[in-house]
Amino acid sequence: MLRKKSDAIDLAGTTYRTDFKPWLTKAEIRDWRQLIDQSTFWVVAVGIPLDEMPFIHVHVEKVVGKIVKQHEPEGDDTDPKLVKLRFDIDPAYKTNMKDKIMVQTLQGDVLEIRLASADSEWSKRCRTFFHTESTCRRAGRRPDQGTSSSNQVQSTARRNQQHQGYNGPLAAPEASA
Repeated sequence: MLRKKSDAIDLAGTTYRTDFKPWLTKAEIRDWRQLIDQSTFWVVAVGIPLDEMPFIHVHVEKVVGKIVKQHEPEGDDTDPKLVKLRFDIDPAYKTNMKDKIMVQTLQGDVLEIRLASADSEWSKRCRTFFHTESTCRRAGRRPDQGTSSSNQVQSTARRNQQHQGYNGPLAAPEASA
């Protein structure tokens, strides 16, 4: 209805014109989104094999912090055998964020799990983490010609921010106690 902006309704031979407007102004919506971004912290574990998926939340909670909510797994576009898991984490643990965690699988293999958050690089073109539109290798839409300097500063700050890794065994939740 907001996209339509207005409409005309005929009732008993009389035409009434209605306007559809958002409840909040654009500035209020922007301020509300900034407030929400400050009060939430989420982590996405990318490229998880299906058979290792049930135990990853234990390691994310051990490394980053208390998980408030675990979202449904989402299929990974790059490989159908992989999934992405999103976790909402208590914002007090934001400083514990790591770029990747290394876990030992039940078969004895070492698995590298990459973690992304709101501060991670994101490509709008291919909708994946760990790179931007300017470095995206996917063909298709052209990157934006005029990138603002503030976006470039934020992107550079994110790239320069390094987190430590984590190595740990992959075990069932009962065994990790």
